[in-house]
Amino acid sequence: MSTRYRVLNWLHAQFEDVDRTAGNGETGPGIDRRTAIVLGTVLLVLFLMQYGARSSELQLLLADKGLAFLGSEKGISIETIENRLAFGQNLVWVLGSLFAYIVIPVFVIRCVLHARLADFGLGVAGYWRHFPVYIGLFLPVFLGVFAVSMSDSFQDTYPFYRDPETLWMLLVWEVLYGLQFLGLEVFFRGFLLHGLARRYGSGAIWMMLLPYVMIHFTKPILEALGAVFAGTVLALMSLRTRSIWGGVTIHVAVAWTMDALVLSQTGWWD
Repeated sequence: MSTRYRVLNWLHAQFEDVDRTAGNGETGPGIDRRTAIVLGTVLLVLFLMQYGARSSELQLLLADKGLAFLGSEKGISIETIENRLAFGQNLVWVLGSLFAYIVIPVFVIRCVLHARLADFGLGVAGYWRHFPVYIGLFLPVFLGVFAVSMSDSFQDTYPFYRDPETLWMLLVWEVLYGLQFLGLEVFFRGFLLHGLARRYGSGAIWMMLLPYVMIHFTKPILEALGAVFAGTVLALMSLRTRSIWGGVTIHVAVAWTMDALVLSQTGWWD
């Protein structure tokens, strides 16, 4: 049997196992209350992200107000002001993402659905038991990240904080950047995926994958295509382990590696 068919058979077995363990056979016309609440919350969050946290106009407005409030625009060069404005815009994006991707879903889980966070993949049980699996998944991804970091499209995109003023500012930014990926995993591989899996089983993976891939349409095409594969694998991991934390580990590691490699390719570390 060829390697391709072995991989396809393995994936088929994973989906079947998810259907046995995640779905509970809830069927019937329409959607149940939990599904309606989850999907309604998803719509709200996506609107807030697109017209709030992702709005360049709002980011610039709040960043400019913040610099003026802190007095950070006085006695410095135009280049430094532009650099700090860029940092401020990214900060607005991160804080908005944390509110939309984490605060709102957690509020809905606890106060509307009256469920446990662990029921939505937010528990840490089993994380260390599966840690070697996460490392094994990251290693081949690292090779791909190294290759694409040398392309112009990726160097024009990353890091989002384009020209860090100091190493300290870079480290602060990377911590904030990592928290944004925590938010992504909480929302997509936690709230949305586990919120639908009880009713739809492995079908919830494809329902989650549609908006997840679409938010990558502003990225380089290779990254958007990679989001299909990565989103599927991370979703399977989340459902099989009942935890998002492996996905958080891989996602943050990939993001930090990409930024470090691009900065190295462009000579920032010199």
